[in-house]
Amino acid sequence: MEKVIIECYQRLANAIVTQAANDYIWALKALKKQRRVNFCVAVINENEEFFRSEYFVALTNSDGEYLIQRIRRECGYNGK
Repeated sequence: MEKVIIECYQRLANAIVTQAANDYIWALKALKKQRRVNFCVAVINENEEFFRSEYFVALTNSDGEYLIQRIRRECGYNGK
């Protein structure tokens, strides 16, 4: 039973990180096309703050700064 509970929490953690990454990708691509600029900048800042947070570290073993740089590269984003 305990193993099942741990697996459920891990799936939830993965889903949170995946959704943040997807939102970040969307915002970078939309910003590049100059659509909804203010909203995109807010989404980008919010997700970068999350990727650098202790909460992110608690959810995953990934390096948040590496993830930011990798997604930026993949999206062709050269901003701040």
